[in-house]
Amino acid sequence: MALLAAIGGIAFLVVVVKFWGAAYKAHQEIERIVPQIARLKGLAGAEEQLEAAVQNSESVLLQLVYPASSDSSALGNNMQQQMREIFREAGVDVSGSQVMPASEEGVLQRVRVKLNASTDMLSLVYLLELLDAARPLVVIDSIDLKPERRRNSSGQQLDTSFVLSSFALPQS
Repeated sequence: MALLAAIGGIAFLVVVVKFWGAAYKAHQEIERIVPQIARLKGLAGAEEQLEAAVQNSESVLLQLVYPASSDSSALGNNMQQQMREIFREAGVDVSGSQVMPASEEGVLQRVRVKLNASTDMLSLVYLLELLDAARPLVVIDSIDLKPERRRNSSGQQLDTSFVLSSFALPQS
């Protein structure tokens, strides 16, 4: 009878140890998951703020880039006309312009235009201010400035060559 009680006690002890081990593992798993749950609750609580931030960033992006178009040459022509208008507004005489091939830049399409022009320093400074304020955003890839060989009464004239870029959203 004592032997039976001892075997029963050992069996009970084995079961208790197994349950205790399982409970300890469950407790460790809960401790690991609790911070993740807290982060998810915080994320769920900030859902409206995140949606507002996404909408705001999309509207800002649409101000900085051209909308998606399947025709990159039409985008280039549009940019070329916009740049010619900005140069005209600044008092810069455009002698020639060329739409350059578009390229992929990350997830955006880069649209490039080359413009050759003649200007004085004051008009050049005003042109740079207008380009800085232009929307969609205009990036000056390169600018070459050379003094004209002749002087006129209005001061030193410059022959300039600009390569300008803007970006467009990809076609979805």
